[in-house]
Amino acid sequence: MKTEKINYRGTEINKIDAYDVKDLLIDMGLNGRNILDQINPNDDDNVYVSNGFLYALKSQESTINEWHHYFVKQLDGSFECEKLNFN
Repeated sequence: MKTEKINYRGTEINKIDAYDVKDLLIDMGLNGRNILDQINPNDDDNVYVSNGFLYALKSQESTINEWHHYFVKQLDGSFECEKLNFN
């Protein structure tokens, strides 16, 4: 999985191919399509996630009730932060 680090107003964001994320979510036993629809509402080729979200994907571990942050890229190029609980 290829990631690109983006620094947006002092926040480190990880840019990842959306289909890689979907596959990793499915490997974790989650509904990858539904989660991808939530974290990628504009149906871009990439998703933007926090370091914690990326770690949970790579390690396939998520603590119960742990929130992970993702970022939705707006049309003007800015990002809106949202959160998701895998459990």
